[in-house]
Amino acid sequence: MRLTVSTGSMINCPNTGSVQDVVITVSSDATADTLNPACDGTYADTQVAGALADDTFLGFAWTLPSGNPYDFPAPYGQLSTPHSIALSAGDSLNAAAPTVSRSVDTQLAWTTSGTPLELEQVVVQLVQGKASVTCTYPTSAGAGTIPSDALLQLGSGVTSYGVYAQHEYPPTDDQEPGAGNWVVTFRARTVALTSSGLAKGELTLQ
Repeated sequence: MRLTVSTGSMINCPNTGSVQDVVITVSSDATADTLNPACDGTYADTQVAGALADDTFLGFAWTLPSGNPYDFPAPYGQLSTPHSIALSAGDSLNAAAPTVSRSVDTQLAWTTSGTPLELEQVVVQLVQGKASVTCTYPTSAGAGTIPSDALLQLGSGVTSYGVYAQHEYPPTDDQEPGAGNWVVTFRARTVALTSSGLAKGELTLQ
């Protein structure tokens, strides 16, 4: 498992200068990495070096910013890596160079390496310039649909895509900004497997 870890935006940041002090460390028994904030208080994805097994616990830690007059969340616990998924052989995205029609719904199915946790998801992302489409499904469902209406938001031609197993904590829908209007979300992702490699790269929309 090659793992990507990201944080959600720290929304409504009241004092962006103070977040320059907040360096987040993500670690497991096998590896460690740091995430540094951009000037707007957001953090870019980082890919954890080396291979991690499914359901490996990741720890997150940071030092609270000095002199920050606004509440900032204290470091919290652990997030387990998601169970790996593999796309079914007949899926449109299970190809070395996928071609997808925008005129019909695209069906996906997958198998999972183990029993997924409640908050594990399968995420499909399509990006074409500044336009993007993201579809999310419970991993336990084993299948999902990318609606034609969503695909028609993008033009025909080459499009970047990725299919991921994801474990997110806390769930975005469950969060409320704190007194200082900070919200921090952690997402651990691994790319789905296909019969020819990984479900990530470029596809052609027709």
